[in-house]
Amino acid sequence: MASIQVDIHVHSSFSRCSTLSVDFLVAQAKKCSTPVVLCTDHGDIGAWRQLMKELPDALIIPAIEVEATEGDFLVYSSDAHFIEELTNFDASVSQLTEEENIAVVWAHPCLSQHVDFAKLEEKFPDRPLPDAQSLAGILPYIDGVEFFNGTILDLAASGLVQPTYFKNMNYLAKKHGLACTGGSDAHEQELWQKVWTEFPATLKTAADFVKAIKESKVKPGYDQEHFKTRIKY
Repeated sequence: MASIQVDIHVHSSFSRCSTLSVDFLVAQAKKCSTPVVLCTDHGDIGAWRQLMKELPDALIIPAIEVEATEGDFLVYSSDAHFIEELTNFDASVSQLTEEENIAVVWAHPCLSQHVDFAKLEEKFPDRPLPDAQSLAGILPYIDGVEFFNGTILDLAASGLVQPTYFKNMNYLAKKHGLACTGGSDAHEQELWQKVWTEFPATLKTAADFVKAIKESKVKPGYDQEHFKTRIKY
């Protein structure tokens, strides 16, 4: 069955660290026959408001990236008001409500975006996962793990993240019934849509989007030529 590819980890210029404009996303969406667009900005849903205004015929998913005590998490919902309430989130991932209309994905799991990448060789693959206690404080409260992430794929291509990392993510997902997703983590337009999540072709609403993740009916993928590496899923 055909599927729909969606880059589900994107930062627009509403995130201070990003130069990717919403105008670029609007232009790309207008070229697509079945556009599904979202931005997972840090503590801001301004991009969602602009996308809703300029793309009335597209499916715009309310989404945000939150920095919780345990790491960074991507939150998607069919309820934009719920996402707006998370703009100042500063708590444990366990405080995200377990409602049916939200899906929570662990962004770049087990790998902080703030570490010194030059030291990663000392950490991988010997310690590719947090300790059991840390995992126990995360896994019950999420619906998926970000299996392919643009930054991590770049590190893998450079040999700084070993295949062990991906094997462990796959193991965690299967053991705990979690979805595996893919997202570029784009902060500039060159990386947008180079990593994606495949959704069923029946995707029509934000509720469908959330349900597909919660029921693990998604699959991660990425542009192997762009990243110059081949990682099995």
